[in-house]
Amino acid sequence: MTEDTIRFLGLIRRAGKLEIGDMSVEAVVKNRRARLVLLAEDAGGGITRKIQNTTKEYEIPNITIPLGKQELSQAIGRDNVAVAAVMDLGFSTSLLEKISSEYPEETEYLDSLQMLEAKKKTKRTNRADNRRK
Repeated sequence: MTEDTIRFLGLIRRAGKLEIGDMSVEAVVKNRRARLVLLAEDAGGGITRKIQNTTKEYEIPNITIPLGKQELSQAIGRDNVAVAAVMDLGFSTSLLEKISSEYPEETEYLDSLQMLEAKKKTKRTNRADNRRK
């Protein structure tokens, strides 16, 4: 992952749009506030399964990012981070665009980006419909 993308993760945290830790992430997923869930590539099997099952149930994209727990922790300024959730659609889309351009061979990133783009389009349509009323 490029330094620019890693710094972008820090920006998301400083903007207050990043939830950190498995219990917190699970809570924002269940409350439908999460837009994208990030798993460190060396996250444990139990936490990975739990998060993947929860995000699948609530139709929220999750990706395994090419950073270990230590690198992810350092990027966002916390200790021992294995999972984080981005809670802003714009930040989520921008982050996925950056990652998918760096790793075009990874279909997981492109699939998640397409899912977020569809949600973004639906949100725009709903706003336009509400303005017409």
